[in-house]
Amino acid sequence: GSEMCKETGFEVSASLKDGEIEKVTVLSHKGNTCRVENPWPEKSVIVKYGYSGREEVCFGEYLSIELQKEEQVLLSVL
Repeated sequence: GSEMCKETGFEVSASLKDGEIEKVTVLSHKGNTCRVENPWPEKSVIVKYGYSGREEVCFGEYLSIELQKEEQVLLSVL
C-alpha cells in the first residue's frame, strides 16, 4: 500500500518479498527534499531517479532526496 502526506506532498509505497522490504517508491507531488528513514539499516541504498534515470548510492540512518514536482524515485538495497 501507499501513504500520502498532504502537508509535504510525498506519496510513499513499499513492496515486500518474504516479509522483508524489497523496494520503496517515493513520488513528490510538489517537488521538495524528502527525508526518509533508511529501510535497510546499516546497508547502502541505491536511489534511482525517474526523470533523469541517474542513480546514486546513499548510506545512513536517514536519506535526503531532492525531487522535482511529480518526480518519482525507487529505493533498493545495494
